[in-house]
Amino acid sequence: MSPIFSIIVPFYNTEAEYYEKTFSCLKALSPELAEVLVIDDGSKTQSAMELELYLSLNLPNSTVIHKANGGQNSARQFGIDHAAGKYVLFLDSDDLLDIDAVIELADYLEDNNPAVVAFGHDVVTPRGELLRSIEPWASGFNKLNLQRLALNSDSLCRQCYCLQRLKEAPFNLVQGVRIGEDLSSAMSLNLELGEGVSFGRVLYHYVVRPTSIIQKPPKSVLFDIFDAFDEVIRRCGPDYSGCQEEIEWMAILHCVYWGGMRIVQADGFDLEMQSRVFEWIDKAFPGWRSNSYLSSGAITKSLRFRLLVRGHWSAYRFLFKVKGFVKAVHAGGEL
Repeated sequence: MSPIFSIIVPFYNTEAEYYEKTFSCLKALSPELAEVLVIDDGSKTQSAMELELYLSLNLPNSTVIHKANGGQNSARQFGIDHAAGKYVLFLDSDDLLDIDAVIELADYLEDNNPAVVAFGHDVVTPRGELLRSIEPWASGFNKLNLQRLALNSDSLCRQCYCLQRLKEAPFNLVQGVRIGEDLSSAMSLNLELGEGVSFGRVLYHYVVRPTSIIQKPPKSVLFDIFDAFDEVIRRCGPDYSGCQEEIEWMAILHCVYWGGMRIVQADGFDLEMQSRVFEWIDKAFPGWRSNSYLSSGAITKSLRFRLLVRGHWSAYRFLFKVKGFVKAVHAGGEL
């Protein structure tokens, strides 16, 4: 009999202090409830051997599959191709699941067959301290609104998916970009599958890891987010799956705001890089400055948002440097 979940965990040289916590939280899940597929994406030999030994001793319902390095979504897709569960949960090798919420979700899925289930998540430090909680869904299980789902589609780890529907989808997970492959895969899949429910509980805990590439990405990948959104646009078609306003807003957030923030904070920022960002969004979404979401939400009222989205990047860079200087002085005990 197939388990309810296949929990797919891509692994690439994650430090033991992180992955041991990740896999420890899965010990309470029986083999009937979940199989754990750990996809080693070309890790160093020593790292892969230590992982395999740890799992053999601590998580008997896990399987390690080794493959050549291809990136996080390459590993996830490999996991999909080898999964046997009814539903797929994606889990990063440094994050955590709320096991009580997983069990409650499993009980629901035994009698119901949605294509997608979206749930809440929070962000925690490596020590488990809560930084923020994102719970966009009402309590219980409710039919998903497609527009709201699009606005909450920045990660594959915020939903679980019916395995059969994943395999029937007309495209695989987006691969080959270092920033945005998660978002573009989740958004295009969510809008393609459409039918789903929300689960009004926090199920996933993102752990902020200092060694993660997203914390300080190399300059060479800063514009990968454009390729990611180009793929969303291509997959969703000319009508944007009825969510043009939402996709446009997500592009403003991820390409202009957060993308701009990464560029400004990186070494070597220049005006040519700023021009490239606005040239892309003007071409992809000519009417983006009239997007209705620009006049709503707390984030749009922040000085940082206004400076970056209006193109005042030099002013933002100055404020960023001042903030860093003040922080350093405080740390040195001189203020």
